[in-house]
Amino acid sequence: MWKAAVCLVFGQQVLASSAVPVVSLEGYGSFQGLSVNTSLTNDTLPAAVDAWLGIDYAVQPVGERRFRPVQDRPAAFNGTRAASSWGKVCVQDPSTMPYEQDEACLSFNVFRTAGVSLDEKLPTLVWIHGGGFVAGSARSPDGASFVASSQHPIAAVTFNYRINSLGFLPSTLFEKEGLLNLGLLDQRFLLEFLQDHLASFGGDPDQITLGGRSAGGHSTGIHYFHNYGNDTGKPLFARVILQSGSVTARAFPNATFPQYQSDFKRFMVALNCSTNATNTAALRCLRSAPIDTIQAISAKMYADGAPTIAWPFQPTLGGPLLERPGSVSGIEGTFFRVPAITSHVNNEGKYYTPGDLETNDDFLNFMLTTSPDMNMTDIAIMNELYPDPVAHSDSPYSSSPNSTQYNRLSEAWSDYAYICPSRETAYRVSKADVPIWRLHFNTPDTPLEYVSWRGIPHASDTRYTWASQQVPFELTGQIYHAYLASFVATGDPNTLRLDGTPEWPQYDGSKGAEAEQLLVNPGNFTVVERDSYRRAQCDFWNDEERAVRLHK
Repeated sequence: MWKAAVCLVFGQQVLASSAVPVVSLEGYGSFQGLSVNTSLTNDTLPAAVDAWLGIDYAVQPVGERRFRPVQDRPAAFNGTRAASSWGKVCVQDPSTMPYEQDEACLSFNVFRTAGVSLDEKLPTLVWIHGGGFVAGSARSPDGASFVASSQHPIAAVTFNYRINSLGFLPSTLFEKEGLLNLGLLDQRFLLEFLQDHLASFGGDPDQITLGGRSAGGHSTGIHYFHNYGNDTGKPLFARVILQSGSVTARAFPNATFPQYQSDFKRFMVALNCSTNATNTAALRCLRSAPIDTIQAISAKMYADGAPTIAWPFQPTLGGPLLERPGSVSGIEGTFFRVPAITSHVNNEGKYYTPGDLETNDDFLNFMLTTSPDMNMTDIAIMNELYPDPVAHSDSPYSSSPNSTQYNRLSEAWSDYAYICPSRETAYRVSKADVPIWRLHFNTPDTPLEYVSWRGIPHASDTRYTWASQQVPFELTGQIYHAYLASFVATGDPNTLRLDGTPEWPQYDGSKGAEAEQLLVNPGNFTVVERDSYRRAQCDFWNDEERAVRLHK
């Protein structure tokens, strides 16, 4: 009979026990896990799961390793270490992240169905957290809840990667020194680490589903559409899930983009680093700057850019893993031929877009800030596709709340950044005869009367993904999660779907508006629908010449 000790790990109750196997990672060391029986929101899980928390996957990027690609795995050690507490999260705005932060943040967590021998290698979800490339942590998603709610034994991996200025600092200096897209390289490093060590946790490295939402979905799309160069024919995953994310979700310009240059100058000045120094001297200054100062200026720069979505600290075209635009990879077919799920929510843009714009000039200035390479023809067409409610009383946006331009701008941004990129991904993948399923999520994360004017905004599907008990429509979460867990377990979202729910048809882009997708409504009202909405708008944003010109 084993003894147990109940403890709290950053708000998550766990049950530590010798019943959870010790895992031995060759060339690294041994780790004792623990049993988790509650979710991150302290709900009792359907079943306890085995877990190993806070394990480093790289030598930490601190000191002289700051602003460098990770290259080395952690040193080997003797004995057994406890893997029973979360690692520190990566440096970001402390006002939006309550957990302890540190530059030494590159750790991962494994959650696995309990009672299954480690010799049985389970299909594994590896999830890249979102947060606009400036925020977030491995606590999203709730890996324990995702695993515990699955009808089939599976595993899940969550992890931290460098974000904000420490992970994404676009500049010509970093381009010359090979230091762009460090956060993407962290993600890649973790995937390579798992190829060697996932089996020790009882996971199957040949059955990895790479997934993510928002920036995590964009990241997943970047890896998915990188079947060229040294990666050709060598995927580190067997399938992908892209929730509100895509390689073409927004413009990713190169390091010469004017905003990136001005952002970098502002960053350097704030750190008292000379903008006229040699590359060596500039990097020495950046690597010796106080981390608190880096944290503060990074948070301030992001906050200043948020109202216009002119975000700093983003993946950069021409850097590692994004050497060519995602739209070009789609056109040329340089993506991995592995099955995929792509999804969007009903009113994506209402999460971001400001509610105080009143004129057509306000609308155009916002869109041009988002995508400054639009020309006069683009603007004229956009004005037709999204008619100004001030000038046209019959505009579909004439009843906009908050301001005259809110619904118009929200819909244009939704199409530009999420809905049309999702359709583009589905079209390109299905055209290559690769199985892909598309989903339209139409269920609120809060009671609609609370913020009814926001509809179903970006990230509304977050907690439904792991069948959280905290959502307004628990049955919807069970339905949605079952499709996703089935895809992770079998490569098909239908195999283990809940009884009584519709078969989710594969997307066939050749059918145009007759292509079928899943519509997730509140309660037990999930149905199959035709992908017939926003066709003209998506034809505009997904036009091949325009997409390349806009750096999508």
